[in-house]
Amino acid sequence: MKPKFNRLLAASITTVLALSSSANAATFYWDDAIGSINTASDGGTGAWTVGVGGWESGGAAVNWANGNDAVFGGTAGTLTLGGAITATSLTFGAVDGYLVTGNTLTVGAGGITANGNTEIASALVLSATPETWAVANGKTLTLSSNTRMSVNGARTLNFGSAGGTLSFTGTGGFSVGDATAGTFGHTNGTVEITTTSEGFGSGLRTCKTISYRISLEMLNDFAMLSACRANK
Repeated sequence: MKPKFNRLLAASITTVLALSSSANAATFYWDDAIGSINTASDGGTGAWTVGVGGWESGGAAVNWANGNDAVFGGTAGTLTLGGAITATSLTFGAVDGYLVTGNTLTVGAGGITANGNTEIASALVLSATPETWAVANGKTLTLSSNTRMSVNGARTLNFGSAGGTLSFTGTGGFSVGDATAGTFGHTNGTVEITTTSEGFGSGLRTCKTISYRISLEMLNDFAMLSACRANK
């Protein structure tokens, strides 16, 4: 087979495997103090730990198991990771004020959807490709970790929101691309970087000045920053 065909075949297989993994995940609803089983998230503050309760799924109270979909609604609260957590997707309802903090949060093929103002301070790792993140109109998903979030190793992160904002504020920042590539696709909404640590591609253009609002357009050769201007 020709090299180009091989690359396309590998990408197709990766996508199918990612979608298959997402389809097999169960939906877990966050209910810190479970009062009733209602197939909905009642919210609250608590620890998010493997093997520990505070969740409902399939009509029953359950302990969190890695690799499932996490849904947050009801009353916003703070979730403190009690260890490394892996979720196929995270969905935050139309309520402002959820905060996820501590340890490392790995997000799978389902990506992150924020329908309310939400902050994630945990170190974020992308485990699947492609991933699609979305933020509701007028809302902001703030990533405030001091550990850099990297889109590399042939990973693809697509961000397209109807007027929502993806904001990087932590000192860890955000980078796209390394020796094994990486792609960030931005189709709608706003991406803000207000950190001194961000980069786009190995050897490519890097923004190092505080307070940037950036407009991204990724070219075929991965992770190329087409515009980077001060947000004054």
